[in-house]
Amino acid sequence: MKNMQRILISVLLASLAQNALAEKSGWFLGFDIGYGGVAYHQREGEDCPQGGCVGTLYEEELKRNRGGVNYGFVAGYKQFFTPYIGLRYYINASNTHFSLGEFKYKYPSAVIESNTSVELAGGNINYGVNVDFLGNFIANEKIDFGGFLGVGLGGNYWWGKSVGTSSLPINSFEKYSQTVLGCYSCMQLSGFDVWLNVGLRTNIAQKHGVELVCRVPFLQTNIYSGDSHKAGHTTGAAPRHWSEGNIQQIYSIAARYIYNF
Repeated sequence: MKNMQRILISVLLASLAQNALAEKSGWFLGFDIGYGGVAYHQREGEDCPQGGCVGTLYEEELKRNRGGVNYGFVAGYKQFFTPYIGLRYYINASNTHFSLGEFKYKYPSAVIESNTSVELAGGNINYGVNVDFLGNFIANEKIDFGGFLGVGLGGNYWWGKSVGTSSLPINSFEKYSQTVLGCYSCMQLSGFDVWLNVGLRTNIAQKHGVELVCRVPFLQTNIYSGDSHKAGHTTGAAPRHWSEGNIQQIYSIAARYIYNF
């Protein structure tokens, strides 16, 4: 009986010692820097909804995937239920600078000359709230090492002269839309987004953390769409000109430093 009591006391003391040395719940602040990938997709063309029109009709599609430097911050609270399992709740904000390269306008309009070249570049601000599951593979007095998996909800804002004004590919949408599509007001540079968070993390001496972070967004932003018939600039048997463009951050990979309060 005494031996059993000693064993139970030893197990309890060992458990308390491990919990005392394990990663603790608390507030944290982090900064990250890495690379973000951006995808752009545009379609435009002319057709005859009612038939009978005369003229050269076309449909053009353009896709391009590139990216640039990404940086941001996170701030929130982590909660450990055991030395190996926990959750964290936090806000994030990040900015991705990107360049999709040079485009050449293929179809002239009243304000754009054929074969004019322009570079499409800008930035994407992402912001939202996140919940991650934390799992430690190693938890001791020197280091905690594990991974995380979670989801985020928030929004995107696309900025930059090339994105929001006069330098969209194939046709200058800002100028062309005012004369043909009547759709200048339909430029939408913000939208809702949902993303996956996944990565590896380590916690050193309780206060300092280093993470390898991958974020995978799921939703694209329809930054513009126009229709010359709906705008009232063309009617009946006249050719209808239409155009739409979508942009999306498709991934980001970053190194993150975390300070635990």
